[in-house]
Amino acid sequence: MGQYQEAIIDFGQVLTIGPDFVAAYVNRGVARIELTDYTSALTDFSQAIELNPDYVHAYYNRANLQFVTNLITMQNSSNDYYRAEFTG
Repeated sequence: MGQYQEAIIDFGQVLTIGPDFVAAYVNRGVARIELTDYTSALTDFSQAIELNPDYVHAYYNRANLQFVTNLITMQNSSNDYYRAEFTG
């Protein structure tokens, strides 16, 4: 658990320096999933998508999170899977 918390802190520091670094949002979101902080993970994936609507990994991770946790509707999950498939 400590590694994921450290990763979240590290990615936060990266984003302080470069707030447009999309991969940092996605990686921090993945670490947050490991700590069951699903709402924050969803926020990170959504921020990555807002910054780069063609970043497949953000859609894929957000779709998986939505599917597993039912945070949003199944339709939103399906839309993200579609974008991940046809963007990449």
